[in-house]
Order: sequence, then C-alpha cells, then structure tokens
Amino acid sequence: MKVNKPKYELLDENQIDLFKRACFIYGIQVLFNFVLFMYSGVKFNFIRNTQINFALFFTVLLLHLTCLPTARDGIAMMKYALLHPDEFSHPISAFFLGFFSCSSMLAAEIVNINASQNKKTVTDAIAGFIGFKIIIDLPTLYLGSLEDF
Repeated sequence: MKVNKPKYELLDENQIDLFKRACFIYGIQVLFNFVLFMYSGVKFNFIRNTQINFALFFTVLLLHLTCLPTARDGIAMMKYALLHPDEFSHPISAFFLGFFSCSSMLAAEIVNINASQNKKTVTDAIAGFIGFKIIIDLPTLYLGSLEDF
C-alpha cells in the first residue's frame, strides 16, 4: 500500500523482487500439480474397502480445510485490489498475487481428488495427503527460508 511504503521502506525494486519470487513459486506449484495430474492415471473406482474410503474422506477433507484460509486470503486480496486500486502503487500485481494464491489452492484440490481415485491402501492415502500438503505449503516454506524477507 502506498501509505506503508515509507514505513516499511518498500522500494519499487523490492516490490518487483517479491513479485518475481511469487511468480517463481506459483510456477513451481503449477508444475508440480501438472506433473502429478499427468502421472495420476485417473481411473474412477467406485467400490473400495471401507477403510480406504474413510481414509480418503478424511485426507481430502483435511486438505480442503488446509486450503481454505489461503484461498480465502487470495480472494480477499483480489477483491481489495479491485475495490481500492488507489491504495496500491501497482494494483494489477496485487490482484495477480491474490489470483496466484487462490488458483494454486484450487488446482491442488482438483489434482488431489483425481489422484485419490487410484489409492489402494490407507498408507497410500496418507502419503498422498502429506505430499499435497507440502505442495500447498511450498510458498510458506520458501519465503520462510529467505533471510532478507
């Protein structure tokens, strides 16, 4: 926001650097989701054991509940950038940051549901959940590892 620029010393080159990093992480997330979707070999199984159905239900539900806050923040960012463009020095980039956040969560949920169709054991379902959780938390892990952020 324009009023916070002097307070936090966010120069234009710092904003561009952060935007480039966000684009890089978004590209990595989309690439991971695309590769997992292509290699999932979707085959719909309607009859399974009760244990695997419970495991899939709860792992997909947990992943959905994990994605909700990030997707909600992305939607709120897009809404704020559209309704208050005068608050930003670059409102289009602020809108795209919200879009990156929301669309990466939506893509991860769709790919997770498709990949869950081929799970045959409870351990496969839990391992798939852990893998998608890491993909979802990739921006937090990456930005947390930067010293200058």
